[in-house]
Amino acid sequence: MIKFILILSLINLLHQSLLASVEKIDHMNGVNVKSFKEKEGRVYVGTIKKILPYDINMVLKSITNFSEKCNNKFKNKRKYTPTESDCKYHNENLIETFFVRDIKNKNISKNIIDSYLLGRHIFNRGTFGYYELITIKEDLNRKKQKTITVSSTMLNDNEVKKFTSPQFNRETAFDKTDWRFKLTQVSENETHVAYKYSTQTNHWILNKEVSVPQVFLSMSKSISDLLSSVEKESLFQKQASQTKK
Repeated sequence: MIKFILILSLINLLHQSLLASVEKIDHMNGVNVKSFKEKEGRVYVGTIKKILPYDINMVLKSITNFSEKCNNKFKNKRKYTPTESDCKYHNENLIETFFVRDIKNKNISKNIIDSYLLGRHIFNRGTFGYYELITIKEDLNRKKQKTITVSSTMLNDNEVKKFTSPQFNRETAFDKTDWRFKLTQVSENETHVAYKYSTQTNHWILNKEVSVPQVFLSMSKSISDLLSSVEKESLFQKQASQTKK
């Protein structure tokens, strides 16, 4: 009996500990956001789900048009892409994105349909930059529905060198950043979109609880704007395909 009570007490303490680790939870700009502390720093997570009335391949193209998303006001700060071109969709802090498709050690695992690097050039009270590895995987779920997953992992300098010769070293306030789009083909012209963004920082300001509301606001707006650009581009592609017919 004592052992049973002790086990229940331990389970209850573990449950309370897990609940306590999630310090902040909110819903902003249609995005679920949460933040909690780990040994390595503070973690921020944002998620959103939506069904879009578009073919899954149209949605995929609308996600991977990375170079068409930036802040055109930062044209004069570009270093790796043409300064005269305009981005189609606004991204508040993004100066430019460039592709690195010819990479070493390319992932050729089963169901991987593409992988490459992106170079990101950011402005937020200063100029920052990093590389991320993009992996696109196609599969079938248990309901035999087609799924496509587009995932990204921010790389450190040594990791980048395994794939290419970097044009710059990583400089960012965040230590780890990962995001993932999971697309599920509901029907011929319907796609369920699930997006998750996760980042970790040990920055002396950003890892403090007082910074959480501001990070939540910025993160949720960025995620909302991102999904909006995917919807707009998918609509554009659908209209263009109908015009061709």
